[in-house]
Amino acid sequence: MASGNLEKLKQIVADALELDVDKREAFIQQACANNADLLQQVRSLMAAQMPPPPAGSSPPPNQTAHLPQRPKPRPRTVAVR
Repeated sequence: MASGNLEKLKQIVADALELDVDKREAFIQQACANNADLLQQVRSLMAAQMPPPPAGSSPPPNQTAHLPQRPKPRPRTVAVR
C-alpha cells in the first residue's frame, strides 16, 4: 500500500471512530468512494478497534449489511407410514 493510501486509511478510521456507531457505515462508504479494497481495509481496522459486543447481543443492522446472507435451510420432511 502506498504511503498516501495508508494515510488516507488511517484518517478514515480515525474520523469514523469519532462518529456515533449508527453513522459510521455511511461515512466509511462515502469516504472510500467505491474503492472496494479500501473499504474492506477500513472495515477490518474498525473491527479491530471496536470492543467485542456483550455476549448474546447482535450487532446493529447497519453493521451487517455488507455481509453475505446465509441461505435459510430448507425444512426437512419426514415420511410418515
